[in-house]
Amino acid sequence: MEDEPVDGLHPKRAVGSTYFSLQNNILNTEGAGRFAIFVDEISQVEFSSNYNILYTGGGASVGYWNDTTQSTFPDWTGASFQDQSSSGDDPLLVGGGDYHIQSTRGSFHGGAWTADSNDSPGLDGGDPDLLSIYEPAPNGGIANIGAYGNTREASWSIGSTFGNNYYVNDSSTAWDYYC
Repeated sequence: MEDEPVDGLHPKRAVGSTYFSLQNNILNTEGAGRFAIFVDEISQVEFSSNYNILYTGGGASVGYWNDTTQSTFPDWTGASFQDQSSSGDDPLLVGGGDYHIQSTRGSFHGGAWTADSNDSPGLDGGDPDLLSIYEPAPNGGIANIGAYGNTREASWSIGSTFGNNYYVNDSSTAWDYYC
């Protein structure tokens, strides 16, 4: 957001978000003059961004930071010191309006689990300090990045890195989960 004049006594008013955190998201942007992430000067206060995929194409820029366009992923991370555990790679979405990430083990396609031809960099790419209890086994113990990360429709991991996956059923459906 930009500063806007309020009146003659207060020519500029700070408009923006502070203390904002962006985590475990896929930002996929296409087209010249567009940004995957745009952070104005005021919004940089306590801003944090990590464990994301920031992918651009067609002349779009990855970010805007310190009043400067950051065209590439390395430009963005170097200027902002954000997204050090993120990726600028193609998220490999299923496509056709389906925003699940691809997995050779299987992703959710219209009600059924289907193997894809590729593995997304978003598989098990989320913040390792966050729980991934809702992802179906095998889930690798770390949430996927994207809209379906840490949900029952999360794409299956390439392989579990934390031993066996177990389904816990406590006789109520409210707290059943995979671990």
